[in-house]
Amino acid sequence: MKRQLIAVLLICSMITSSFAATVSDNDGSAFITKAEFDSLKNNFQSQIDQFNSSIDSKIDAAIAQYLAGITVSTEQTLISLLSSDGKYGGYLEYWCSTTSDAFDTNDKKYSRDTFYMIHSAGNKSIMVKYKEATLNTWSEYERDFDKSRDYETSKKAKITLNNGTKIENALNRMRINTKMSVSQWEQKNYVALSGEADAWDDTNYVWGPSSIQFNLTNNVSQIHQGKLNIPIYTGSGWGMFNNTYARTGRANTVGNSPNLAYGIFAYLSAAYISTLTNEVTYTYDKINVNFPLSTKYDLYWDPDDETSSPTLDGQAALKEENVYNYSTSHELKKDPWGQGEVKWKDIGPGVYTKITTPWCSTEGIKAKDEYLVHWNTASSKNRQVKNGMYLATTTGKGDLVIEAEATEKGKLYLYLGNPGTVIDNWTSSSFKGSIFDLAKDTVKKCEIKDIDKGKDIWMIFLPTDTKDYGILKINSMVQKIEN
Repeated sequence: MKRQLIAVLLICSMITSSFAATVSDNDGSAFITKAEFDSLKNNFQSQIDQFNSSIDSKIDAAIAQYLAGITVSTEQTLISLLSSDGKYGGYLEYWCSTTSDAFDTNDKKYSRDTFYMIHSAGNKSIMVKYKEATLNTWSEYERDFDKSRDYETSKKAKITLNNGTKIENALNRMRINTKMSVSQWEQKNYVALSGEADAWDDTNYVWGPSSIQFNLTNNVSQIHQGKLNIPIYTGSGWGMFNNTYARTGRANTVGNSPNLAYGIFAYLSAAYISTLTNEVTYTYDKINVNFPLSTKYDLYWDPDDETSSPTLDGQAALKEENVYNYSTSHELKKDPWGQGEVKWKDIGPGVYTKITTPWCSTEGIKAKDEYLVHWNTASSKNRQVKNGMYLATTTGKGDLVIEAEATEKGKLYLYLGNPGTVIDNWTSSSFKGSIFDLAKDTVKKCEIKDIDKGKDIWMIFLPTDTKDYGILKINSMVQKIEN
């Protein structure tokens, strides 16, 4: 209606102007002809049509531009739980394609041992402490691995899946150590050793008692993890000795003398043993290695094991020439009660130097079958390692583009499934997901077309070389939603 009104007004204006011009310029007829009027009208209509067409084009262009803007805004970024630095649930994730390896295969783990000994003889005494001594004869690996007999392993734990299923034997990756403490007191009834009354004055003498060895050997079945102050007693029994023997330590040459007395013949020893396993207290980088195809058993620490006892491996006198860290592990106090000076150079107790902790090497879970605590923490949708790692869920229908990068050459397997659906047939011919070849340290755009909304995205990465440990990084994950 607006257009028609404008057209009528313009026509009237043009007719009036033309009429005035005709009257003033001609002394003949004062009116224009019908043909001239029709020509003016047609010309005006043409201009109106042109104007309308221009407006329509501009409106169409504006609408097209607006619609194009809407299309761009539907490109959505999905947040991947596996980050661009290869971390998942706070752990740096490595992947390996072998079928015969696991995170922890070390079936012999040793405790960090501290030995306290107080030796009393007559009216003199000497005290020594050896804290986590390391022998020179140990291999470089045993000596230098964190300098402390710490072990990368897993702790058995409990988790709950998103469907309410409770898993009793999940594994929590961590670094642990076991500390064993042996505190021993012993009393001898003679004041000198080796039959020499002046042995206290020998400044080069290093005494190497074997009583701690005897205590551990005879009572090893009582030692379990988490047990504190287990009491152990040993002694030589009762026998006959005389004043001369008690004073000097010389052999009894008196025979059946009236001076004989009845009492402890040699010594009495009392010891207390405590054994504790825990995660290490210092800060360390948390790592994990995934073996989604491996049937190798992964060893782990079972904190509920109260029956396993250690084995005793290796014996040595902990004295200066034997101990690698002697200056830092050794403390000696001579006659701490001030009852007389002891001039010995040292006490170097002969002990078992490698005491195993079998509860830290429990077997029974294959690498591909394990549930991981940190995976469950990142998302309770996760299942066993063989089922792959959950990344995200799609938010609409359209195409998915994932930018991935790996530190080793290999194949990235991606599967999109309905919530609650997991698979383990990644390498079989029945696999219905997508496979992408990744070059080492090269970003690859992995595109999957025509996906539906609400699909869970799962993945595994398998390095080409089964000996490689590769880190997979998800740099970005973008979904292009259809209009």
